[in-house]
Order: sequence, then structure tokens, then C-alpha cells
Amino acid sequence: MIINQYQNYMYNYKLLEEKFIKNSNNNFTLLKDNLFFRNITFQNFQILKMISFLVRDKNWNNYDPKILNYEENFDTSLEYIFDLEYGIDEILKTRNVILFSENSITLSSEGEFLTDFWTNRIGFNLLIPLQNHVGSNIIVTKETDLKKKKISRKYTT
Repeated sequence: MIINQYQNYMYNYKLLEEKFIKNSNNNFTLLKDNLFFRNITFQNFQILKMISFLVRDKNWNNYDPKILNYEENFDTSLEYIFDLEYGIDEILKTRNVILFSENSITLSSEGEFLTDFWTNRIGFNLLIPLQNHVGSNIIVTKETDLKKKKISRKYTT
């Protein structure tokens, strides 16, 4: 048990490194900070301040996930895959994929509750910078097995 805890600590410690990522085959640059992606630019234009995946408990506190598996793929895109486990007595496991392709960002998550699990909110958190975005139309496309749904929102101050 001590060895497994130590290995998990070392595995998580590796992820805590802050990395600036720029892929020559891709239009995106970003700062990867543990499980967070910050200062995301597309063709040198900041489009997002941050992407994160959060699980909130019944008191609106964030669960601190245990990282079960982590993968990076940098072929023609930037792809990050995280297998996470949330909770101690209540258990939720998720597989989250963040893909930065040529001109889009795709976020996906699949999860399984292994026990009863008190939560207020589970999902991706996108922080959009106000500068250069106030008054702009932001389009988010939601893909499901049956249809695509576009959600457009105009941001104001």
C-alpha cells in the first residue's frame, strides 16, 4: 500500500509541472498546469483563459481527483486524456479528453458512479477573457449521438 501511494504521488507530481505547449502542426498554444489548461491562444489570439474539469461536492467545494492514468498525443493535434477518480467513501471515475485540432477544441467526458455520490455540479469549466470578446458572439457546438446543437451567447460587460 505504501508503494502504491508513493507511486501515485510521484505520478501526480510529474503532472504538476507547468509546461508551455506549442505544436508546429497546430494553431494553438497553451500553458498546461497540472489538470488545468491556461492562456489558450489560437493564431496568437487569446480565446480562453482556462479550461478545467471540476466536480463539486454537496457544499460546493471541489473534489481533488486522484490521477489514475494520463496520456498526451502530439501527432497532428494536441490531445490530452485523463482517467480520474473522485471521492473517498463516495467514488466517481471519469475519462476526460481534451483535443486541440486544427481549428477547434473538443471536450468530452464519460464517467461512472461506483457508489452513491453527492454532487452539485460536474463538468468542464471555460473561462472566456473579457478583452476582445465583449460584444462578440461565442458559438459552442454540443454534439450528441442524435444531433448537433449550436448554442450562441453574446457576452456583455
